[in-house]
Amino acid sequence: MACHQATGQGVPNVFPPLVNSDWVCNEDADCAIAVVLCGLQGPIEVNGKPFSSPMIMPPHGAMLDDAKIAAVLTYVRNAWGHAGSEVPATRVAALRAKFKERTALWTQAEVHGAVHGAASQPHPAKADGPVK
Repeated sequence: MACHQATGQGVPNVFPPLVNSDWVCNEDADCAIAVVLCGLQGPIEVNGKPFSSPMIMPPHGAMLDDAKIAAVLTYVRNAWGHAGSEVPATRVAALRAKFKERTALWTQAEVHGAVHGAASQPHPAKADGPVK
């Protein structure tokens, strides 16, 4: 909450918002899972705005188990008017296994390439309206 705030609005020019974020309000949560597991460094773009902090998100994979990561992301995908699908702990476990050797923070391009393939968009495609 210190970074993204209880409101999910983040800290302008420092920590991006989670509210209506194209990183969490999309059809699948794989990029969000990978970011929570391994962390994320800037520069990145969220909702069309740049954020360039050296550490946008610290890695939490060593501190949180699969069920806790799934619960946090399910909450974020359903808070602040979002209507996202549940994030299954089994999906977190699968991505944890896939990225178990990763020690560096992701860049925006890396995480999207690793999760969606090299031809992926530079940031997650936001679904039209709330995620169902």
